[in-house]
Amino acid sequence: MESGGIRGGAGLNSGTLDPNKFLQEYNDKLVKAGADKVQEVKQTALDAFVQQKALK
Repeated sequence: MESGGIRGGAGLNSGTLDPNKFLQEYNDKLVKAGADKVQEVKQTALDAFVQQKALK
């Protein structure tokens, strides 16, 4: 199953696509689709969780 309509992820994960040829294009599409923002939000949530657990 492809993530958010971005083609290439399954082929890269399974080894059927050459990463030297397709990885940069796939990463560029992820960034364009907002993956960096998703990662930022997830990291913020994780940091808050870890900080909360450390205070107990």
